[in-house]
Amino acid sequence: MQTAKARTAKAQAHFGDALRAVRRALGMTQEAVAHTIDTTQRHVSFLETGRSAPTRAMLGRLVAGLGLTAAQSAALFAASGFRNPYPARVLEGPALQTTLDLMAQQVLRHWPFPAFVVDRDWNFLRTNGPARRMLAAFGAVPNMHALFLSPAFGERVVNWEQASGSFYTRIHAVARRSPAGAGLSPRATPTGRSPTA
Repeated sequence: MQTAKARTAKAQAHFGDALRAVRRALGMTQEAVAHTIDTTQRHVSFLETGRSAPTRAMLGRLVAGLGLTAAQSAALFAASGFRNPYPARVLEGPALQTTLDLMAQQVLRHWPFPAFVVDRDWNFLRTNGPARRMLAAFGAVPNMHALFLSPAFGERVVNWEQASGSFYTRIHAVARRSPAGAGLSPRATPTGRSPTA
């Protein structure tokens, strides 16, 4: 049976892993983080190794000082054991569906250019008339990635050799991160070749 001390140590290590992952995603060193939130590199190191436990005040400094996204902030709060003020919202919830409908009615329908609302895996949640007309030229594509992988899409992009790199990077990230990306080929582009760097 785990002691309270062992559980605390395990929780601190979990927070340390989360903080390290966020710091590396931001491309920052421990020294840079310490300078940004006005603490010492030693304290950041202790947080990452689990030798120190985060306080709610320290979490606030990390979130505000580093300009973290809601997802990054949620990861730190969830790992800290404090109540998470950034709960994940499911896209099937009635409140969010109402918001999406409102966006479609009040914003998208008046926009003269193709406009899309997508989820984190770039699936289409809402589109406007110009977007639907544009997508019709590519067949039934469920998301942006299928669109990017469509040979017809690549043929219509004048500077495809230059632009394909950014599409490739996004597709590769989704294929690694999400079950929704399992059907995507991270090595494929509409030209059938991996883009050059």
